Amino acid sequence: MSVDTSATSVETDVESSVAPMLPWDTTVDARGLAAPQPLINLIEAVNRGHPGDCLEVLTSDKKSRDAIFAWVATAHNQLLAMSPVAGSFRIVVRKTH
Repeated sequence: MSVDTSATSVETDVESSVAPMLPWDTTVDARGLAAPQPLINLIEAVNRGHPGDCLEVLTSDKKSRDAIFAWVATAHNQLLAMSPVAGSFRIVVRKTH
């Protein structure tokens, strides 16, 4: 697992015609890992974080993308963005508690 804790930003599709930049605090690079490992890596990063932190997850596994989407709602966190990026998926999650 590769985790980058430097702050940066990501463009995302939103309802408005302008795609705002969303900051994130941590990147979990889980590309090349099969389910459930990307979700496990995200959960570990969320557990280390603080409420309000934004985490970017990069995964190339469609099952992991779907599992992360379901987990975010179940764990009562906030999904900020989910988009395809160069053969992978970029998911941005805000820790809410």
